Amino acid sequence: MSNTIAIKDVLDFTVEAYSSTTTRGTILFRVPYSTETTISAKGTRLTIRGGQGNYKIIDLDHSKDFTLKATLPLVDMIAFAVKNGRSMVTGAATAPCTEILTASASNTITLTNAPLANTLKVYLVSGTRDIGVEQTVGTPATIPNTYSIASSVVTLNATTVPAGTKVYVFYSYTSGVNATDLKLTASDFPTFIRITGRGFGTDDVTGQRIPMSFDVKKAKVQINWDLTMTEEKATELDFTCDCYPILDPADNKTQLVVDMVRLVDEAY
Repeated sequence: MSNTIAIKDVLDFTVEAYSSTTTRGTILFRVPYSTETTISAKGTRLTIRGGQGNYKIIDLDHSKDFTLKATLPLVDMIAFAVKNGRSMVTGAATAPCTEILTASASNTITLTNAPLANTLKVYLVSGTRDIGVEQTVGTPATIPNTYSIASSVVTLNATTVPAGTKVYVFYSYTSGVNATDLKLTASDFPTFIRITGRGFGTDDVTGQRIPMSFDVKKAKVQINWDLTMTEEKATELDFTCDCYPILDPADNKTQLVVDMVRLVDEAY
């Protein structure tokens, strides 16, 4: 078995809540679909110079930093919540809705959902997509540009909105109980996590595939993110983490950041 290996394939990893004990934290989510995983280290080298010509005497190394970067082509809502220091809540939630509806022969439109009180706005569609004249609450049987509502059925004025007229409606409603709500706030920030993963290397001499485990003991995902939504490319979520040292339980003196184990006994 050689000490040189070819490492290919992306790292599949699991994120769990950080625990300061030897026990495992709550498993948060699993990522077997990352397009890229990179573990990086960088440090600062201080050069000491002196004498005639100010020649180099010695270099002193310090301030070593580790990061783990993953690019996720699927947006896991729990991963997104971890980036924002929040938890998802399952249950009925308030959601906005915009619809373009066509007035029936009875000069009514039926909303997909029952709007919450004081949230409904009704406008005529001007041209093909512009927002036209606002319809206000009133007595549509006699007063133009007014409407009335019962549950989710809106009655419009026959003169203003004859049958076949398109109408914009904007409102908020209460969703079903299985909705998942993630609130993005200005005051919440990520907490510590642990990242464990397994990749593979191919032995340079035998050609055997060797599992390799990676254990980032303590990390915090960077808060910065862009959620770009476009027609031609799937949204990618950047999951870059700063990694922190812990006291290695094996010797109680080493500041351990990443434990990388080549599982030679499991080669195949």
